[in-house]
Amino acid sequence: MKAKILAFDVETAPSIGYHWGRFDQRIPQAMIIQEGSLLCWCARWVDDSDNMYHDSVWNYGSDMRNDLEVAQTLAEIIEEADFVVAHNAKFDTGWLTRSLIKSNLAPPRMPRVIDTLKIARSSFKMPSNRLGDLAHFLGLTAKEDPGGFQTWRDILEAKGAVQKRAQERMLHYCMTDVDVLVEVYERIKPYWKSHPNLGAFSDSPVCSICQSSDVVSNGYYRSNAGKYARYKCTSCGNQSIRGKQNLISTETRKSQLVGVT
Repeated sequence: MKAKILAFDVETAPSIGYHWGRFDQRIPQAMIIQEGSLLCWCARWVDDSDNMYHDSVWNYGSDMRNDLEVAQTLAEIIEEADFVVAHNAKFDTGWLTRSLIKSNLAPPRMPRVIDTLKIARSSFKMPSNRLGDLAHFLGLTAKEDPGGFQTWRDILEAKGAVQKRAQERMLHYCMTDVDVLVEVYERIKPYWKSHPNLGAFSDSPVCSICQSSDVVSNGYYRSNAGKYARYKCTSCGNQSIRGKQNLISTETRKSQLVGVT
């Protein structure tokens, strides 16, 4: 059995309110006309190139601020996953949770989160940690241009063909973001030392990161009290794989000396 890893992204509608200034403003509740909401989500199983999407505009016609079904369907697909991948995951999961709480719905069974933004910040010294900038630096698929804020305005305010074009552009933008996210995740995951052990999902020896069975002997890993067979994955390049069996016998370990502090 392979772990089910879901990459996803959400797009949101802005809040509308009154304000006097443009910088460092604190806008009280009395000046808010309309709170922001989920517009759409796009998701894809990491091992599957097909995208799944759901968009509130198509479901609710003119009632684009009603994001209940968007949140419910995203929660349902997330519950099918063993892990979810997102870039700045607290934004995406935060918007989902906010919509569910607003409707007084039960929280979903949230799987472990793999946040590519946190990975980039903690493990590498990239020129920039923004998703599009990471993709550009790594020579991967470029992020789409959403068309600026006019696309959001056309979705929320326009009618007919103009609105439909904006909806389609937003959806394509979100879908492409998910594809870029998967490419970035696939590129950086062999270098991330804290990746969840996906080998636990298999009954046979596989790579702990990509679950490929194409692993070859790669010397030994030595801890303070043990010696373990080390392996390299020829599929993703992961070299942080070792067996669980200590190759130093119990009798030998009993006779070994260790340092004290």
